[in-house]
Amino acid sequence: KQFPQQFAYEPVIENASVLKKTTKFIVAGMGGSPLPAGVLQIAHPELDLVIHKDYDLPLRPAAEYEKGLVIVISYSGNTEETVSALTQALEKKYPCGVIAAGGLLLTMARERAIPYIQLPDTGIQPRMATAFMLKAMAKMMGCPSIYHLRKSRLNVVKILFSDKSMKYSKLYRNGKFQEEVSYLR
Repeated sequence: KQFPQQFAYEPVIENASVLKKTTKFIVAGMGGSPLPAGVLQIAHPELDLVIHKDYDLPLRPAAEYEKGLVIVISYSGNTEETVSALTQALEKKYPCGVIAAGGLLLTMARERAIPYIQLPDTGIQPRMATAFMLKAMAKMMGCPSIYHLRKSRLNVVKILFSDKSMKYSKLYRNGKFQEEVSYLR
């Protein structure tokens, strides 16, 4: 809904003074919420990024979490899988940040002085708020502006938001295209 206008949104990181600067990220989210992490992974392949779509945190060595940043993203802020991921990150004292429009995640972030970005609460489906979430995630990760993507990478981003996205999302797995996609060249 009004996708191009979403790019006018300028996210603000609350509690930014405690945000860990890193190049390693674990993004926990469900449904359409972690889609921006996939876009950033394509646009910036140098990012050390794990996308987790389940309860709790993925099994990884504690040192990876201690050196990185757990970003929990849920448009509603109430998705139980993401709440469980944040709860586990807090229990283990891992650096973390929250991106949500409201809900329990924002409440937890405010109460514990965790860095967070509050998304505009427009009532749209998470997959329709992708540009809001993309800008917020890029800001929290400290990524270069998404407006300066190289043309070839921008074409991949355009595909993700086109009608062909379902077809091509099936071709893109584990950071690689599984088949040749001719018009990406």
